Amino acid sequence: MERTESEQRYGAIGSDQVNLLISLLIRFPHISAVHYEPDDRSLRFVYLLRQVQLDELHQFVQRAQLHLEAFHSFDSARPIPQLAAIQHEHTDELLVLQIKRDVDSLSYEELNLINELVQSSFPERVVCDMVENLDEEYLDEDDSIASFLAAGDRFGNEKLSGFREKGKVLVFSTPVRS
Repeated sequence: MERTESEQRYGAIGSDQVNLLISLLIRFPHISAVHYEPDDRSLRFVYLLRQVQLDELHQFVQRAQLHLEAFHSFDSARPIPQLAAIQHEHTDELLVLQIKRDVDSLSYEELNLINELVQSSFPERVVCDMVENLDEEYLDEDDSIASFLAAGDRFGNEKLSGFREKGKVLVFSTPVRS
């Protein structure tokens, strides 16, 4: 059987990267989208929040900074984060929270911490879109996510975007011009 053009292109960028985005969105249903930016080698996690006031958001940012600083102070062997940013955008009904981290220093444990912070700071207000008809194997993706993040050099030069739509996970690739 001959491969389609999109299958050939995904094979060239590495199915590992695509699988990582899929695994992240399945494992963490509170993440609405995840984007890989090859220019600064970062992952941008997008959360959609309902009915959040700006003072609550500012409290979250301070709390997240404290927790992440403490987390990174416990392990001096862990690489120092080169990029850590929290941004937000308000729409009529939602607040779009974006957390950006460089892949070279991001760990699975830190990603778990970030997700716990978002969920505990905004209980019942994080938009969560569960994926339909999951195989049991997808629910236990922790080890594969952790090993991929630990080997940050496996990220390529392809801009990737993964998001949820009506219970499905979609991943798109955008070629980066040299």
